[in-house]
Amino acid sequence: MCIQGKYKTLLSSQENCALKVFQEMVKKEAQGKLLNLILFGSKARGESTEDSDVDVLVVISMVDEILKTKIWDIAYQIFKDTDIMISPLVLDDGQYQRLDSHERLIVKSIKKEGIPL
Repeated sequence: MCIQGKYKTLLSSQENCALKVFQEMVKKEAQGKLLNLILFGSKARGESTEDSDVDVLVVISMVDEILKTKIWDIAYQIFKDTDIMISPLVLDDGQYQRLDSHERLIVKSIKKEGIPL
């Protein structure tokens, strides 16, 4: 789903479309295991520059290296096709919960600034 409402101006229309394609392809590859996609980083904060990438947290119920690689490959293919760099942070739910319980900065930042997709 593309970013809607007050957040839609954070991304260009090309980035929004690339993110939608990324979401659809990840959903298909994850085969029902996708729990959450969250935009974070400079794009979510509205502080991006022309060279900023699109940071996306991808939370999967159970992730293995094969699925992680497929998700990174999706992001790379989108980059090749559109010149838009999507940088996925792929975690399974357990990893995300552990990072959250240890109050890691990355999770604190995502919880504060992240925009669910």
